[in-house]
Amino acid sequence: MIKTAKFRNFKALHDVSLELGRFTVLVGPNGSGKTSILEGLNYVADGATKRLPEVFGSREDPWLLATVGHQDLMSLFCADERGWMALGKGPDTDFELATSKTESREFLDIELRGERGRISRQRGGGPVSNLRYFGPAILLRLDVRCLSAPSYSEEPVPRIEPDGKGLASVLAYLSGNRPEDYERLLEALQRVVPMVRAMRFPRAEIMEPVEEVVTIDGKTFTRSGKRALWGNSIEFDMEGAPRIPARMTSEGTLLVLGLLTALMGPEQPRLVLLDDLDRALHPKAQEDLVVLLRKLLDQHPEMQIVATSHSPYLLHHLLPEEVLLTALRKDGSVVCGRLDEHPQFERWKDEMTPGELWSLFGERWLVEADAGEEG
Repeated sequence: MIKTAKFRNFKALHDVSLELGRFTVLVGPNGSGKTSILEGLNYVADGATKRLPEVFGSREDPWLLATVGHQDLMSLFCADERGWMALGKGPDTDFELATSKTESREFLDIELRGERGRISRQRGGGPVSNLRYFGPAILLRLDVRCLSAPSYSEEPVPRIEPDGKGLASVLAYLSGNRPEDYERLLEALQRVVPMVRAMRFPRAEIMEPVEEVVTIDGKTFTRSGKRALWGNSIEFDMEGAPRIPARMTSEGTLLVLGLLTALMGPEQPRLVLLDDLDRALHPKAQEDLVVLLRKLLDQHPEMQIVATSHSPYLLHHLLPEEVLLTALRKDGSVVCGRLDEHPQFERWKDEMTPGELWSLFGERWLVEADAGEEG
Protein backbone atom coordinates (compact mmCIF):
# COMPACT_ATOMS: atom_id res chain seq x y z
CA MET A 1 0.00 0.00 0.00
CA ILE A 2 1.17 3.52 -0.78
CA LYS A 3 1.20 5.42 2.52
CA THR A 4 2.65 8.79 1.51
CA ALA A 5 3.11 10.66 -1.75
CA LYS A 6 4.91 13.89 -2.55
CA PHE A 7 4.55 15.69 -5.87
CA ARG A 8 6.79 18.46 -7.17
CA ASN A 9 6.01 20.37 -10.37
CA PHE A 10 3.72 17.66 -11.71
CA LYS A 11 1.07 19.64 -13.59
CA ALA A 12 -0.44 21.98 -10.95
CA LEU A 13 1.02 19.92 -8.10
CA HIS A 14 4.00 22.23 -7.56
CA ASP A 15 4.72 21.02 -4.04
CA VAL A 16 2.07 18.70 -2.59
CA SER A 17 2.42 16.07 0.14
CA LEU A 18 -0.36 13.74 1.16
CA GLU A 19 -1.05 10.65 3.25
CA LEU A 20 -3.11 7.77 1.86
CA GLY A 21 -5.02 5.00 3.60
CA ARG A 22 -6.70 1.84 2.36
CA PHE A 23 -9.66 3.98 1.25
CA THR A 24 -9.08 7.65 0.41
CA VAL A 25 -11.45 10.10 -1.29
CA LEU A 26 -10.26 13.41 -2.78
CA VAL A 27 -12.70 16.33 -2.85
CA GLY A 28 -12.32 19.89 -4.03
CA PRO A 29 -13.23 22.33 -6.83
CA ASN A 30 -12.92 21.38 -10.49
CA GLY A 31 -9.35 21.82 -11.71
CA SER A 32 -7.83 21.61 -8.22
CA GLY A 33 -5.49 18.67 -8.87
CA LYS A 34 -7.58 15.66 -7.84
CA THR A 35 -7.25 13.85 -11.17
CA SER A 36 -3.56 14.80 -11.40
CA ILE A 37 -2.95 12.93 -8.15
CA LEU A 38 -4.61 9.83 -9.59
CA GLU A 39 -2.53 10.11 -12.79
CA GLY A 40 0.72 10.47 -10.85
CA LEU A 41 -0.02 7.43 -8.70
CA ASN A 42 -0.86 5.49 -11.84
CA TYR A 43 2.64 6.21 -13.19
CA VAL A 44 4.12 4.59 -10.10
CA ALA A 45 2.05 1.46 -10.47
CA ASP A 46 2.73 1.25 -14.23
CA GLY A 47 6.46 1.23 -13.53
CA ALA A 48 5.95 -1.80 -11.32
CA THR A 49 4.28 -4.05 -13.88
CA LYS A 50 5.14 -2.76 -17.38
CA ARG A 51 8.24 -2.18 -19.43
CA LEU A 52 9.23 1.46 -19.38
CA PRO A 53 8.54 2.05 -23.10
CA GLU A 54 4.96 0.96 -22.40
CA VAL A 55 4.71 3.40 -19.50
CA PHE A 56 6.15 6.47 -21.20
CA GLY A 57 6.50 5.76 -24.89
CA SER A 58 2.79 5.51 -25.60
CA ARG A 59 1.84 8.62 -23.65
CA GLU A 60 1.18 11.45 -26.08
CA ASP A 61 -1.34 13.37 -24.00
CA PRO A 62 -0.87 17.15 -24.21
CA TRP A 63 -0.49 17.44 -20.43
CA LEU A 64 2.35 14.91 -20.42
CA LEU A 65 4.19 16.69 -23.22
CA ALA A 66 3.83 20.00 -21.42
CA THR A 67 5.04 18.50 -18.15
CA VAL A 68 7.99 16.59 -19.55
CA GLY A 69 9.00 18.93 -22.32
CA HIS A 70 8.52 22.43 -20.97
CA GLN A 71 8.99 22.36 -17.20
CA ASP A 72 12.35 22.80 -15.51
CA LEU A 73 11.63 20.11 -12.95
CA MET A 74 9.14 17.31 -12.62
CA SER A 75 9.27 14.80 -9.82
CA LEU A 76 6.95 12.40 -8.07
CA PHE A 77 7.86 10.68 -4.82
CA CYS A 78 5.98 7.78 -3.25
CA ALA A 79 6.85 5.67 -0.22
CA ASP A 80 5.59 2.84 1.90
CA GLU A 81 7.13 0.80 4.69
CA ARG A 82 9.38 -1.12 2.26
CA GLY A 83 11.01 1.59 0.19
CA TRP A 84 11.00 4.86 -1.76
CA MET A 85 10.38 5.59 -5.39
CA ALA A 86 11.17 8.81 -7.21
CA LEU A 87 9.96 9.71 -10.67
CA GLY A 88 11.28 12.91 -12.15
CA LYS A 89 13.45 14.95 -14.44
CA GLY A 90 17.09 14.59 -13.47
CA PRO A 91 20.06 16.90 -14.06
CA ASP A 92 21.79 14.70 -16.64
CA THR A 93 18.83 13.20 -18.49
CA ASP A 94 15.54 14.51 -19.77
CA PHE A 95 13.72 12.00 -17.62
CA GLU A 96 14.91 9.80 -14.78
CA LEU A 97 13.29 7.02 -12.81
CA ALA A 98 15.12 5.98 -9.66
CA THR A 99 14.08 3.47 -7.04
CA SER A 100 15.54 2.33 -3.75
CA LYS A 101 14.75 -0.43 -1.30
CA THR A 102 16.57 -0.59 2.04
CA GLU A 103 20.23 0.12 1.15
CA SER A 104 20.22 -1.18 -2.44
CA ARG A 105 19.55 1.17 -5.37
CA GLU A 106 18.59 0.70 -8.97
CA PHE A 107 18.70 3.44 -11.60
CA LEU A 108 16.96 3.46 -14.93
CA ASP A 109 17.77 6.39 -17.20
CA ILE A 110 15.32 7.42 -19.88
CA GLU A 111 15.73 10.18 -22.40
CA LEU A 112 12.70 11.74 -24.07
CA ARG A 113 13.28 13.66 -27.29
CA GLY A 114 11.21 15.14 -30.06
CA GLU A 115 7.97 17.06 -30.15
CA ARG A 116 5.87 14.00 -29.41
CA GLY A 117 7.87 12.98 -26.35
CA ARG A 118 8.89 9.52 -27.57
CA ILE A 119 11.54 7.49 -25.76
CA SER A 120 14.85 7.42 -27.65
CA ARG A 121 17.16 5.94 -25.00
CA GLN A 122 16.83 3.84 -21.90
CA ARG A 123 18.89 1.60 -19.65
CA GLY A 124 17.16 -1.39 -18.06
CA GLY A 125 13.77 -1.11 -19.67
CA GLY A 126 11.94 -3.88 -17.83
CA PRO A 127 9.48 -3.47 -14.96
CA VAL A 128 11.02 -1.97 -11.83
CA SER A 129 11.21 -4.91 -9.43
CA ASN A 130 11.44 -2.74 -6.31
CA LEU A 131 8.04 -1.26 -7.14
CA ARG A 132 6.17 -4.52 -7.62
CA TYR A 133 4.17 -3.98 -4.43
CA PHE A 134 2.54 -0.88 -5.98
CA GLY A 135 0.87 -2.77 -8.82
CA PRO A 136 -1.09 -4.01 -10.60
CA ALA A 137 -3.26 -0.91 -10.78
CA ILE A 138 -6.08 0.51 -12.85
CA LEU A 139 -7.06 4.14 -13.39
CA LEU A 140 -10.75 4.00 -14.24
CA ARG A 141 -12.36 6.66 -16.40
CA LEU A 142 -15.46 4.76 -17.31
CA ASP A 143 -17.42 5.87 -20.37
CA VAL A 144 -21.05 4.76 -20.63
CA ARG A 145 -20.80 4.34 -24.40
CA CYS A 146 -17.86 1.96 -24.00
CA LEU A 147 -19.53 0.08 -21.14
CA SER A 148 -22.74 -0.51 -23.10
CA ALA A 149 -21.09 -1.47 -26.41
CA PRO A 150 -20.86 -5.11 -27.57
CA SER A 151 -17.29 -6.42 -27.41
CA TYR A 152 -15.06 -9.14 -28.78
CA SER A 153 -11.78 -10.47 -27.40
CA GLU A 154 -9.08 -12.72 -28.80
CA GLU A 155 -7.43 -13.03 -25.37
CA PRO A 156 -7.74 -16.30 -23.40
CA VAL A 157 -8.99 -14.21 -20.48
CA PRO A 158 -10.74 -10.99 -21.57
CA ARG A 159 -10.05 -7.76 -19.70
CA ILE A 160 -11.93 -4.55 -19.12
CA GLU A 161 -10.16 -1.38 -20.27
CA PRO A 162 -9.98 1.78 -18.12
CA ASP A 163 -12.76 3.39 -20.19
CA GLY A 164 -15.00 0.31 -19.90
CA LYS A 165 -14.33 -1.32 -23.27
CA GLY A 166 -14.57 -5.08 -23.15
CA LEU A 167 -17.14 -5.24 -20.32
CA ALA A 168 -19.47 -7.60 -22.21
CA SER A 169 -16.60 -9.99 -23.03
CA VAL A 170 -15.41 -10.12 -19.40
CA LEU A 171 -18.91 -10.75 -18.06
CA ALA A 172 -19.62 -13.46 -20.66
CA TYR A 173 -16.31 -15.12 -19.76
CA LEU A 174 -17.08 -15.06 -16.03
CA SER A 175 -20.60 -16.37 -16.58
CA GLY A 176 -19.36 -19.34 -18.62
CA ASN A 177 -16.02 -20.11 -16.97
CA ARG A 178 -16.14 -18.79 -13.41
CA PRO A 179 -19.80 -19.04 -12.38
CA GLU A 180 -19.09 -18.60 -8.66
CA ASP A 181 -17.19 -15.34 -9.30
CA TYR A 182 -19.96 -14.20 -11.62
CA GLU A 183 -22.65 -14.86 -8.99
CA ARG A 184 -20.68 -12.86 -6.42
CA LEU A 185 -20.39 -9.97 -8.86
CA LEU A 186 -24.13 -10.08 -9.64
CA GLU A 187 -24.98 -10.12 -5.92
CA ALA A 188 -22.70 -7.11 -5.37
CA LEU A 189 -24.43 -5.22 -8.20
CA GLN A 190 -27.84 -6.01 -6.74
CA ARG A 191 -26.81 -4.53 -3.38
CA VAL A 192 -26.28 -1.16 -5.06
CA VAL A 193 -28.93 -1.47 -7.81
CA PRO A 194 -31.68 -3.71 -6.35
CA MET A 195 -33.82 -3.46 -9.51
CA VAL A 196 -31.41 -5.77 -11.38
CA ARG A 197 -32.66 -9.37 -11.42
CA ALA A 198 -30.30 -11.02 -13.92
CA MET A 199 -27.98 -10.35 -16.87
CA ARG A 200 -27.70 -12.03 -20.26
CA PHE A 201 -24.90 -11.95 -22.82
CA PRO A 202 -26.31 -12.76 -26.27
CA ARG A 203 -24.03 -13.09 -29.24
CA ALA A 204 -23.59 -9.86 -31.18
CA GLU A 205 -22.04 -8.98 -34.52
CA ILE A 206 -19.29 -6.36 -34.29
CA MET A 207 -17.96 -4.54 -37.34
CA GLU A 208 -14.24 -3.88 -36.93
CA PRO A 209 -12.35 -1.41 -39.18
CA VAL A 210 -9.52 -2.98 -41.17
CA GLU A 211 -6.86 -1.70 -43.56
CA GLU A 212 -6.30 -3.80 -46.68
CA VAL A 213 -3.19 -3.44 -48.84
CA VAL A 214 -3.80 -4.09 -52.56
CA THR A 215 -1.48 -3.89 -55.56
CA ILE A 216 -2.80 -2.92 -59.00
CA ASP A 217 -0.51 -2.55 -62.04
CA GLY A 218 2.54 -2.49 -59.79
CA LYS A 219 1.13 0.27 -57.57
CA THR A 220 0.29 -0.41 -53.93
CA PHE A 221 -2.77 1.10 -52.30
CA THR A 222 -4.32 0.93 -48.87
CA ARG A 223 -8.07 0.79 -48.67
CA SER A 224 -10.27 0.86 -45.62
CA GLY A 225 -12.90 -1.72 -44.96
CA LYS A 226 -14.69 -3.61 -42.22
CA ARG A 227 -14.85 -7.20 -41.10
CA ALA A 228 -17.56 -8.88 -39.08
CA LEU A 229 -16.66 -10.42 -35.73
CA TRP A 230 -18.91 -12.23 -33.30
CA GLY A 231 -18.77 -11.16 -29.67
CA ASN A 232 -21.22 -10.52 -26.87
CA SER A 233 -23.61 -7.80 -25.80
CA ILE A 234 -25.26 -7.17 -22.41
CA GLU A 235 -28.95 -7.37 -21.55
CA PHE A 236 -30.52 -6.75 -18.15
CA ASP A 237 -33.54 -8.37 -16.61
CA MET A 238 -34.89 -5.59 -14.40
CA GLU A 239 -37.83 -5.84 -12.01
CA GLY A 240 -40.88 -5.95 -14.28
CA ALA A 241 -38.83 -5.37 -17.46
CA PRO A 242 -36.83 -8.27 -18.98
CA ARG A 243 -34.15 -8.17 -21.66
CA ILE A 244 -33.29 -4.47 -21.58
CA PRO A 245 -30.24 -3.73 -23.82
CA ALA A 246 -27.30 -2.13 -22.05
CA ARG A 247 -27.60 1.03 -24.17
CA MET A 248 -31.08 1.59 -22.66
CA THR A 249 -29.98 1.02 -19.06
CA SER A 250 -29.31 3.83 -16.61
CA GLU A 251 -25.88 5.42 -16.48
CA GLY A 252 -25.51 4.64 -12.77
CA THR A 253 -26.19 0.93 -13.29
CA LEU A 254 -23.55 0.66 -16.00
CA LEU A 255 -20.95 2.64 -14.03
CA VAL A 256 -21.39 0.48 -10.93
CA LEU A 257 -21.23 -2.69 -13.03
CA GLY A 258 -18.03 -1.51 -14.72
CA LEU A 259 -16.42 -0.64 -11.39
CA LEU A 260 -17.36 -3.95 -9.79
CA THR A 261 -16.13 -5.90 -12.81
CA ALA A 262 -12.77 -4.12 -12.62
CA LEU A 263 -12.50 -4.90 -8.89
CA MET A 264 -13.91 -8.43 -8.89
CA GLY A 265 -13.07 -9.66 -12.38
CA PRO A 266 -10.34 -12.01 -13.64
CA GLU A 267 -7.49 -9.47 -13.08
CA GLN A 268 -7.86 -8.03 -9.60
CA PRO A 269 -5.90 -4.78 -9.19
CA ARG A 270 -3.98 -3.92 -6.06
CA LEU A 271 -4.37 -0.16 -6.53
CA VAL A 272 -7.73 1.18 -7.79
CA LEU A 273 -7.80 4.81 -8.94
CA LEU A 274 -11.25 6.12 -9.78
CA ASP A 275 -12.53 9.48 -11.01
CA ASP A 276 -16.02 10.52 -9.79
CA LEU A 277 -16.93 7.67 -7.46
CA ASP A 278 -20.43 9.11 -6.93
CA ARG A 279 -21.19 9.76 -10.60
CA ALA A 280 -24.86 9.25 -11.54
CA LEU A 281 -25.69 7.51 -8.24
CA HIS A 282 -28.62 8.20 -5.92
CA PRO A 283 -27.49 9.12 -2.34
CA LYS A 284 -28.72 5.72 -1.04
CA ALA A 285 -26.79 3.95 -3.80
CA GLN A 286 -23.68 5.94 -2.82
CA GLU A 287 -24.02 4.63 0.73
CA ASP A 288 -24.49 1.06 -0.51
CA LEU A 289 -21.46 1.38 -2.77
CA VAL A 290 -19.21 2.58 0.08
CA VAL A 291 -20.37 -0.35 2.24
CA LEU A 292 -19.61 -2.75 -0.62
CA LEU A 293 -16.16 -1.27 -1.25
CA ARG A 294 -15.30 -1.63 2.43
CA LYS A 295 -16.31 -5.28 2.28
CA LEU A 296 -14.05 -5.83 -0.75
CA LEU A 297 -11.16 -4.16 1.08
CA ASP A 298 -11.73 -6.52 4.03
CA GLN A 299 -11.68 -9.50 1.68
CA HIS A 300 -8.52 -8.34 -0.15
CA PRO A 301 -5.99 -6.95 2.37
CA GLU A 302 -3.57 -5.76 -0.34
CA MET A 303 -6.17 -3.68 -2.21
CA GLN A 304 -6.13 0.11 -1.93
CA ILE A 305 -8.73 2.54 -3.34
CA VAL A 306 -8.08 6.22 -4.11
CA ALA A 307 -11.05 8.05 -5.64
CA THR A 308 -12.41 11.53 -6.32
CA SER A 309 -15.89 12.77 -5.51
CA HIS A 310 -18.07 15.88 -5.46
CA SER A 311 -20.78 14.45 -3.21
CA PRO A 312 -21.23 15.39 0.46
CA TYR A 313 -23.70 12.47 0.69
CA LEU A 314 -20.92 9.99 -0.08
CA LEU A 315 -18.67 11.63 2.51
CA HIS A 316 -21.33 11.00 5.17
CA HIS A 317 -20.19 7.35 5.10
CA LEU A 318 -16.43 7.96 5.37
CA LEU A 319 -14.12 8.58 8.28
CA PRO A 320 -12.73 12.14 8.52
CA GLU A 321 -9.17 10.89 8.00
CA GLU A 322 -10.27 9.25 4.74
CA VAL A 323 -11.18 12.63 3.20
CA LEU A 324 -8.48 14.71 1.49
CA LEU A 325 -9.27 18.26 0.32
CA THR A 326 -7.62 20.08 -2.57
CA ALA A 327 -7.69 23.83 -3.33
CA LEU A 328 -5.91 26.29 -5.60
CA ARG A 329 -3.58 29.08 -4.53
CA LYS A 330 -3.65 32.41 -6.41
CA ASP A 331 -0.70 31.29 -8.54
CA GLY A 332 -2.67 28.24 -9.75
CA SER A 333 -0.78 25.67 -7.70
CA VAL A 334 -2.48 23.08 -5.51
CA VAL A 335 -2.59 22.77 -1.73
CA CYS A 336 -3.86 19.57 -0.13
CA GLY A 337 -4.83 18.59 3.40
CA ARG A 338 -7.00 16.23 5.45
CA LEU A 339 -10.47 17.17 6.62
CA ASP A 340 -9.54 16.43 10.24
CA GLU A 341 -6.72 19.02 10.08
CA HIS A 342 -9.19 21.92 10.14
CA PRO A 343 -8.68 24.14 13.24
CA GLN A 344 -12.32 23.66 14.30
CA PHE A 345 -12.48 19.92 13.66
CA GLU A 346 -12.27 18.86 17.32
CA ARG A 347 -15.15 21.18 18.17
CA TRP A 348 -17.54 19.81 15.55
CA LYS A 349 -16.40 16.22 14.92
CA ASP A 350 -19.02 14.66 17.24
CA GLU A 351 -21.84 16.84 15.94
CA MET A 352 -21.43 16.48 12.16
CA THR A 353 -20.63 13.85 9.56
CA PRO A 354 -17.61 14.33 7.25
CA GLY A 355 -20.01 15.45 4.49
CA GLU A 356 -21.51 18.10 6.74
CA LEU A 357 -18.05 19.20 7.91
CA TRP A 358 -16.91 19.59 4.31
CA SER A 359 -20.01 21.65 3.51
CA LEU A 360 -19.29 23.84 6.56
CA PHE A 361 -15.51 24.22 6.20
CA GLY A 362 -15.09 24.21 2.42
CA GLU A 363 -11.49 24.22 1.12
CA ARG A 364 -10.34 27.86 1.26
CA TRP A 365 -9.05 27.37 4.80
CA LEU A 366 -6.26 25.23 3.30
CA VAL A 367 -5.02 28.18 1.25
CA GLU A 368 -5.30 30.55 4.22
CA ALA A 369 -3.44 28.16 6.52
CA ASP A 370 -0.76 27.68 3.88
CA ALA A 371 -0.34 31.45 3.45
CA GLY A 372 -0.09 31.82 7.23
CA GLU A 373 2.70 29.25 7.43
CA GLU A 374 4.61 30.93 4.60
CA GLY A 375 4.19 34.31 6.32
